[in-house]
Amino acid sequence: MKSMKLQDTIDFLETEFGVHISVCCFHKTLEDILELRFSSRIHDLPFCSLAKSTARGLERCLRCKECANRLALAGEPFEGFCIWGLYELVCPIFCRGSVVGAVYLGNLQKESRTAQNRRLCSCTKSGIDIAKLNRLAADTVLSDSNLPQLRKAVCLIAEEARLRLESQRSQPPVVPPLHPMVRTLLDYAEHCYAQQLSLTQLSRVCHTDAKYLGKLFLRQVGSTFRDHLNQIRLTRAAELLIRSDAPVLSIALSCGFTGASYFNRLFRSRYHCTPLQFRAAERSAKASMHR
Repeated sequence: MKSMKLQDTIDFLETEFGVHISVCCFHKTLEDILELRFSSRIHDLPFCSLAKSTARGLERCLRCKECANRLALAGEPFEGFCIWGLYELVCPIFCRGSVVGAVYLGNLQKESRTAQNRRLCSCTKSGIDIAKLNRLAADTVLSDSNLPQLRKAVCLIAEEARLRLESQRSQPPVVPPLHPMVRTLLDYAEHCYAQQLSLTQLSRVCHTDAKYLGKLFLRQVGSTFRDHLNQIRLTRAAELLIRSDAPVLSIALSCGFTGASYFNRLFRSRYHCTPLQFRAAERSAKASMHR
């Protein structure tokens, strides 16, 4: 019998409670070990996409996430309103006694003056249409009676992640948290992969030199920022090839590639086949499983 993955547990709990769960790892190696889908590593919701659709909105969101990650390093679960007024539960992930990541259970609406004020303030400062954001507000309305179950759910994911990390034959590295500037670059890559990002542009966000930033990123992540960004784009493109019938060029452009030829070359290098061959093979394999 095929053993369940962490992703299976996340999918079950999301369906059961109507929430969104994402896992933030403080070292990229751990993401590979946990085998999570791209959509389970970011806040992949229409509400969040609109909130981050302007430069100021994105900056506020990433600053909020960085603050939450720092709180997670204290080693205790916590909860509260994000900068956009949604309610989130957060639980740190441990590995051999050190905090190596955090589980976020979000898209919860908890009506309060705090939530309303935060949303209004963020929309005003970021140029986001508050009426549209309110319409996109998550479907889940948080009831106090559901909180005990949701707290258990987020801690369950964190505990399962710990067990999987610590059960590896070759123990995963327990490393110091990433430098805040590197974490910022990783967040930009994961949330804005469809945009034309560059180290020169992001160095201005981090108030540092582009060359220094590139060397710092390479040292801590193990690849250049450009290569890392392209891997995220390829992962997202592969998901879209399986889930949609969109043309290859349309998918390439939506994932941040500027043309089909460059996309095809990188795709073949990673998956050893063309995008269309990949789509056909994945769908054939899926159909065989259901026979």
